[in-house]
Amino acid sequence: MRSGMFRIKWLALTLVLVMAVTAGCQAVGGLDLNGALKRSIKVESMEGKQSLEFELMLSDEQEKELAAGLKDGDGTAQWIDLFRQIKLDLTDIKMKDARTVSLKGTLALGDVKIGFGVRMAGALTVVELEGAKRPIVLDLEEAAFRNLLAAGNPFAYNPLSPDSGEAGEPADPEAQAKLTEMAKTIMDQVAGFAVDNLPNPNGLQVLPAIERVNGEQLTLMHVAMRMNGVELWQWIKAYLDALIADREGLTEALLAVNETMLANKDIFASLGIPLEEEEALPIGLTDEEEIKKAAGDLVEKLQEMRAEMDTAEKEDADTIGEIFNKDSYLKVDLYADSKLDIRKSAAELVVNPDMASLEPESEGAGEQWDESPGLSGFDLLGPLQSIEGIRLRIASEQSNVNGSVTPDAPVKAPNGLSINEMSTMQGYETLRLFDRSSAMYGLLKKLEIGKQVVYLDPVYGDYPPVVTPEGVTIVSLRDTADKLGIRLDYDASTRSVRLRDKGKDVAITVMQGSKKAFVNGRAVQWSYPATAMPQSGMYVPARDLMKALGGTVRWETVFDEEQALVLEREME
Repeated sequence: MRSGMFRIKWLALTLVLVMAVTAGCQAVGGLDLNGALKRSIKVESMEGKQSLEFELMLSDEQEKELAAGLKDGDGTAQWIDLFRQIKLDLTDIKMKDARTVSLKGTLALGDVKIGFGVRMAGALTVVELEGAKRPIVLDLEEAAFRNLLAAGNPFAYNPLSPDSGEAGEPADPEAQAKLTEMAKTIMDQVAGFAVDNLPNPNGLQVLPAIERVNGEQLTLMHVAMRMNGVELWQWIKAYLDALIADREGLTEALLAVNETMLANKDIFASLGIPLEEEEALPIGLTDEEEIKKAAGDLVEKLQEMRAEMDTAEKEDADTIGEIFNKDSYLKVDLYADSKLDIRKSAAELVVNPDMASLEPESEGAGEQWDESPGLSGFDLLGPLQSIEGIRLRIASEQSNVNGSVTPDAPVKAPNGLSINEMSTMQGYETLRLFDRSSAMYGLLKKLEIGKQVVYLDPVYGDYPPVVTPEGVTIVSLRDTADKLGIRLDYDASTRSVRLRDKGKDVAITVMQGSKKAFVNGRAVQWSYPATAMPQSGMYVPARDLMKALGGTVRWETVFDEEQALVLEREME
């Protein structure tokens, strides 16, 4: 499919260009830029600020369609307008180490701006959102959080290790600290090979400059790099050539990683991953010759990538030209001090593909791009031929690099919102955590967090809705209550069920075999008696139930032919 192929190319280009943001070069203009890049990886403490901005660039035609959609209240247009420009500003960053940080920030989605603050020290992180009635407390010592981490992290808990404790218990803190240091060492070893082979981009300039960094005026070396899409393609080829040629450097990096693993075999033992004396992890090799062979295999993979680029130039030159063109570009400005610390940086990436060459090639192909005029055909992944491109901007400033920094300490408030509580909350409960006048409340309303929508499948559902001979649709009371987050109690002595809905402040009681229901103590007559179904519990008329709960019921076509019963209600 043409549109599917385009999305793949779009993503590939974005990843490649983002990778190039970290591009370095050999010593030039008296500045060892590779050294500065490697030194930036070793930053452990600092004070500063950072920003990240994403912009979806629309054509004039798309701008008009967007404006028309917003005027008409089109939901898709509202989503596009909300996410077309996203900016994250982090200010007052104070980092003592990777686990001791405090910062303030603002997240902007279009015109919506949400302030926040984060304080982290060891196992405790406290997040305060502007307009929130309670802070979010993430405590790694909390059992629910430890179990969550253990599910995806073999280092948090290993059931094979006799020393790792019970499920939900964290690994030995000393082992965790050693693991962190080992990871830093391996990063340095790998980065050395990757950075040292970065070629010089064309048009690189290094000049002295006077810049303000966190309010302080400094004399720095300014590195300016500019590459358009055509130049970037050539730069990637040159980088692959350099990596392929440095087989010795790759072998040395793998040997260094192997030795680091062996030197820290006690860490693996404490985590339940025994490491034999002559065994290496994660490479899985036992001697230097095998490591050299592994380096050769990696070089072959790089050679295959390089050959594929040559093939693409010969067989699909138009596609390469569509994306790697002169209208796409990457600009990077780095400002380094005499210690090779990068004190200030700014990067701008613009991806501006040649959309004219991406138009459907046949008359029938156009149907998969857009079947109707205007925004009704723009489903966020739709007619990308209308988009001018995307823009990414990244900027940062840092001072007191690797100096003594004292972040603001987190405080575990008694009314803090825990991970355990958040995991069980309904969407409307999240909405109610914020003041109605706050930006976050307005954003969540736009995202329809407060809306509850339940789809019940009459064919494949565990508790399918049933249409009675009288034409009344009945639904499982317990299943519906569970999906809407409503408490349900059964009284066997009276064969009655009581629902307590704190969302709408409604109490409902129904009795088996009776059409009579009590809603907040008031007797009402429903259209069908509460009926006990084999293996499914009590069923009640869907329309009467949802009316009492402040919602609606409808049948909806899904998957072209299937019908589903939809229960929906808006929560405030």
